[in-house]
Amino acid sequence: MAPTVSIRLHPSCNGEYYTEREIISGSIVLELKELTYIERLTVSLRGITQTTTIIETDRYHAQQSKQKLRWPYEKDRSTHVVFNESIILFPSKKVSDVLGEEEGGFGVTQGRYCYNFSFQLAGNHKCLSQHQAKYESFLEGEKAVINGSHLPPSFNDSNIGKNPESVDLFFYSLGRVRYVLKTDLTLGEPQKYSLAPGSLIADTQLIKFMPTQCNSCTDPCQYMVNPSRAVLSYCSPEVLLPGDAGNVTLQVNSKGLDQLHRMDYLFKQNTDKFDRLQLLFNKPSYGLDIKLVYLQLDLIEHVDYLANNIKNNNISQLTVMIEKMDYNLSLEKLHQTKNDMWELPIELGWNANLNRLRFNEENYTHRGNKLFSFTSCNIERRFWLKLKLSWKIQGMPINTEVIIDPVTVFADVAQSLIIQPPPEYEEPPPKYEEILP
Repeated sequence: MAPTVSIRLHPSCNGEYYTEREIISGSIVLELKELTYIERLTVSLRGITQTTTIIETDRYHAQQSKQKLRWPYEKDRSTHVVFNESIILFPSKKVSDVLGEEEGGFGVTQGRYCYNFSFQLAGNHKCLSQHQAKYESFLEGEKAVINGSHLPPSFNDSNIGKNPESVDLFFYSLGRVRYVLKTDLTLGEPQKYSLAPGSLIADTQLIKFMPTQCNSCTDPCQYMVNPSRAVLSYCSPEVLLPGDAGNVTLQVNSKGLDQLHRMDYLFKQNTDKFDRLQLLFNKPSYGLDIKLVYLQLDLIEHVDYLANNIKNNNISQLTVMIEKMDYNLSLEKLHQTKNDMWELPIELGWNANLNRLRFNEENYTHRGNKLFSFTSCNIERRFWLKLKLSWKIQGMPINTEVIIDPVTVFADVAQSLIIQPPPEYEEPPPKYEEILP
C-alpha cells in the first residue's frame, strides 16, 4: 500500500490568521504500511501574489453585455513569489552529513512517524530584487520602503476554483495573494515506480496571513487624536443656491479620517472623524430656511491589478449608513471666517443612530475578504469615504457630496493609547554631586 503524509498545523493565536510575530508550527505525519525506501520528505511554505489583466476593450464588452468572458481574449499574467522557504525533514541533516545521499533511498520500517516544523512569515517581499525595470510595479519609490518592508496579507485566496456569480466578481477574482504550506514525499527504489504516472504523495494547507501593518496602526501616536496632528479639510463642489443667495459648500474638518479601524466612532463628538461638519456660504445667509433631510455614508473600495504594464481597476461600494432626517439648522452660530466666507456648523450629536455608529462593527467580509488596505508588487487595495447630505434650502432640494480620499483601513480594533503625565514629586528629587578625590 502507498504511504501517506498529512499536515497537522497548530492554530494561530486568534484562531483566524497568523501574523509576522507568530511562529507557524506543526508536524508532518508519515504513515507506512510496509518497509518503504524514502529519498526525501520536505515541507515548504510559499507565498505568491498573482494577477491576470485584460485589455480594456474586452473588459468593457463583457461589462456592457453582463456576460462572462467566453471568447478568446487577450490577457497578461504576473506572478511574484514573495516568500519561499523549505525544510528537509527526512533524512535528518546529521544522517545526510554522515552517509550522504543513499542510492535508492533509505529503508524505513512500517509505522507512524511525526516530524516537527516551524516557519515565520516575516521580512520583506523576496521578489523585490528581481523586479525588472521595464515592468511597472506598485512598490516603487516611497511605497517600496513603506509597503515592501513587510509581506502582503492573504487576499482572495478562498475564491480559487469558485465560479464567479457576475462579471464584476469575475474581474475581481483575477488577483490573489496566497500562502500555501506543502509537504512532499519522494520515494526511493523500487517504490517510486509502483505509483501511477503523475501521482504525488503530498498534502497542502492554506495559510491565512495578516501582517500587523494591515491589522492595526503600528504607531498609535500617528493614529490617536493628537493635538500636533494637522487638520485635514475636505470640501464638496460648490452648489448654486436659489435666488441670489450665492453658493454653498459642505466642508469636513478632521485629524483622523485618513485612518480607520474597526469599531471607530464616526459621528460621535470629540472623535475627530465626522464630528466637525459645516456649510460654507460665499454670502451672508441669515434669512435662509435650511433643513437637512437625508444622510448617506459609503465606503468605496478600489482594487488595482497590474501585469506587464497593463492595469485593471475594480471599484465597488459599501453603504455604511443611511439616515432620513428632518433637522432644521439654526442660524445663530453663523459667522464670518478670515477668508470672507460664512460658516455654519452642523451639529449631529443629537442623533442617536449617528452617535453610536461604529465603523465595521460587524467585521464585514466583502467578496471573501475582510476590510483592510494593502499594497503589493501587482495588487493595490485602497479605500475612500463618500458622505452625501441632502438638503432643502428655501424649499429647493440640494445635494452635497464630500470625498475623503485616501483612507487607510485597518482590519482590527485600534490599540488604545493613554499618555500618562510625568509623576509629580511630593518632595524634590535628590541631587547627586561628583566628589573629586
